[in-house]
Amino acid sequence: MAGTSQFYHSGYDLSGQENLSLEKLQLLSWEAVLPITFGIGYWDLEFHTRYIHPLNLPAFDNSTRRFVFSLQTSYAIPIKKK
Repeated sequence: MAGTSQFYHSGYDLSGQENLSLEKLQLLSWEAVLPITFGIGYWDLEFHTRYIHPLNLPAFDNSTRRFVFSLQTSYAIPIKKK
């Protein structure tokens, strides 16, 4: 993910020097996703694992590398056309 870090202006009291670095277009993070889906009939069960690696953080942001896991179930409603 690339962009500017302008969202920091809303939550932190920043000095002029930090403001200059937050306005640059730069790589903010990269992530890898591995989805696994099982389908039975109209039901789907999906497991996601995501690895997030934040980059170019200001000194006051202590975000670290992390894994995020999620599980999702969905049902497709069968509709027949006539």
